[in-house]
Amino acid sequence: MNKRQSILAFSTVFALALPGLAAAESPTNEPSQVAQSTSATTRADVRKELTAFRDAGVSSDGLYRWVGGEILWEPIAHQYSVRSGKLQHVDYAPLDNAPRAQDDRRDERLARELYFPA
Repeated sequence: MNKRQSILAFSTVFALALPGLAAAESPTNEPSQVAQSTSATTRADVRKELTAFRDAGVSSDGLYRWVGGEILWEPIAHQYSVRSGKLQHVDYAPLDNAPRAQDDRRDERLARELYFPA
């Protein structure tokens, strides 16, 4: 056997063995387990949030408006005016669906419980 034939033989054996190696699910041949989580949020609650979002059409931070089509999102242009010699927002008003401090505290508490259990 010359060098070319030995390389071809090795490549053929490797190519035939590769699908068998890929079919193994885990080192112990047990199927992998996906963690199941439960949530207090129901499917109806999620659909209600989605409907409210579609009706509002504004991102939660209030910076983008949903347009759809090829554009998808467009930035909301702010309007300014000069009042008493100062440039001020005319259209600025906090959104009802903007993140709140209590949401941040709740997220921090959940993260502590998840990543640093007592």
